[in-house]
Amino acid sequence: MRLPDWFEHPIDLGHDHYLSWWDSRQGGYIIHPSKRVQGEPCISGFDLRPSGWTLEKAEPVTLSPSLLCSCGDHGFIREGKWVPA
Repeated sequence: MRLPDWFEHPIDLGHDHYLSWWDSRQGGYIIHPSKRVQGEPCISGFDLRPSGWTLEKAEPVTLSPSLLCSCGDHGFIREGKWVPA
């Protein structure tokens, strides 16, 4: 999958999922193959500010709870890896 030019400093999480932090590291984007439109990427985001996700570990990145994209993709980021739900 080709990543968009604006998707800076991608972290390869495996399973064709990539993470890019926002400048402030208060959240980020996940890009992955869409489960709705074959061959197209899907982008979802997460927010670490109050009432968002929790950064359990910075390196390798571990977030909670799981991430559920509007396309139906669902999984966890554990120890820097995408773990499908």
